Amino acid sequence: PNWAKPTADDFHKPDLRILIHWAPTLKTDDAGKAIVPFYNADTKGKMQVIVEAIGENGAIGYGKLSFEVKE
Repeated sequence: PNWAKPTADDFHKPDLRILIHWAPTLKTDDAGKAIVPFYNADTKGKMQVIVEAIGENGAIGYGKLSFEVKE
C-alpha cells in the first residue's frame, strides 16, 4: 500500500514489507531526540527497530529495541 496517499483499497491489502521505515535525513532536536511515526506491517510477531546514526562531527550512534505485534 502507498501510505503517503492511501486509497480505500489500500486498507484491504496486506502490508508484508520487511523494511517498514527508512529516514536517512532525520534530524534531532537540541536535546538529541526525535519522534518518528511509522505504520506497522501486517505481519504478527516480534519486531526489531535498529537505529544507526552519524553526527555532524562524525560521531556514530547505534540503538536497538524490540516490540511485539499482536492481533
